[in-house]
Amino acid sequence: MPFELGRPLGVPNDPEFQKRVLKMTLDLLAESSGPVLASYPENAPEVSGPENAWVCPITLAPPPSEKVQDDVLSQVLSEIGELAPWYDLGQRRRGRTLYGVSGLTIDECARFLTSLTAADQPAGVTVPVAVTAGHSFGETLKRTSEDLSAWYTEAAAAQPGEAYPKRQALEDWFWGETAAGRLKLDLARHRADHPNPLVRRVIERNLVPWTQIHRFETMN
Repeated sequence: MPFELGRPLGVPNDPEFQKRVLKMTLDLLAESSGPVLASYPENAPEVSGPENAWVCPITLAPPPSEKVQDDVLSQVLSEIGELAPWYDLGQRRRGRTLYGVSGLTIDECARFLTSLTAADQPAGVTVPVAVTAGHSFGETLKRTSEDLSAWYTEAAAAQPGEAYPKRQALEDWFWGETAAGRLKLDLARHRADHPNPLVRRVIERNLVPWTQIHRFETMN
């Protein structure tokens, strides 16, 4: 599909175009032999509004330039408080959310991830009791990290105006302008040597997208 990464159906909020994509995909099942490689003949429609029109619905304080655990947590919780009405609005509009796979509240996600950055807790962080039974520590880290990112980007995407934010714009905002993004960067940098191999794998492969790796170069 000739679409932006992360948008397998082309563009959001265009059901007719999305139906055509799905129909062509399902039609491939009728082929007598396979695998079938077919190119979709249409380009995704342009998103309405100027490409650079998206802005975060609120103005957040700059993320802390140095890793001080209490300061980072307090700023993340402050951001969550400011973004919460926008997250709720976005969920009402869409009727769905990607947040929630960890089983934790968004505040619990922030506290759990922050606890992992503590210098005196290299390996022994207690998993919150709200985590669904049966998840490994590494899986809990992955799900909690995904929840934090999903919650933030869904809140930010509920901005007023016509333009729907592109994935890259949301990523750049989260990783470059929020304390939550700074928290995850700190975690990836300072816990890459975690003794649990599954945790190390999650940190190396899942915590920070490759498009944001360059931010390590400017961190203190």
